[in-house]
Amino acid sequence: MNSYYFSLFGVRADGPSRVAEGDVYGSEALLFVVPDVGFANALKALVAAARDNDLEIDRVVSAGSPKAFEPEVFPFPHDFKTMMEDAKNSGEICARDGDIYGPLTDKLSGVTLGFADIYDPSRLVDGHPYEGEIVAFAIKAAPHIALEGLALRCETENLTLKGIDDMADAVFGDPDVLREILAIDGNKFSLTRGQLCWGISHTYERETEGEQRPLN
Repeated sequence: MNSYYFSLFGVRADGPSRVAEGDVYGSEALLFVVPDVGFANALKALVAAARDNDLEIDRVVSAGSPKAFEPEVFPFPHDFKTMMEDAKNSGEICARDGDIYGPLTDKLSGVTLGFADIYDPSRLVDGHPYEGEIVAFAIKAAPHIALEGLALRCETENLTLKGIDDMADAVFGDPDVLREILAIDGNKFSLTRGQLCWGISHTYERETEGEQRPLN
């Protein structure tokens, strides 16, 4: 069994009780290591655990294989190696808390924007060094719903989901990326709430351990 990391921001139902008197609770940084067979299964397990524990995920900073983990995606005290070992030995989700933040002042758009690292077996042909692709996605739903939509679309299209980066409400993202997605998949995006839509993908090959080189 493998383990996967998730650096994210979430809102706890009991959040207000976790701040000092006079402070206003908004959200908090969290790091999870989830043991499971495949990233998509780990994502589903985390989403289910979050729901069971009244935690609403509202942003994913970075998530994926532990080989891709960089300390700056969770710049708070933690021992990632120990978390990996604990998750492996216990078979349970391991978590660390980061800082607590006040409420957002930006008006949210209701659209979630992010980037997925996926593997499409239909792209693998003889002599092609394809290893995966980074693709932008958007969905007219809150981030915690977007995670379920992403997992479902990958499953429906026989895509292997390997990681997620920079997933949050579109007000915090690049407007050019959102316009690109609307141009490609605009009708479904505009008319169907909850339908996840893809943007342009950038494929890559793996040259050596830890390196990825774009193919286009």
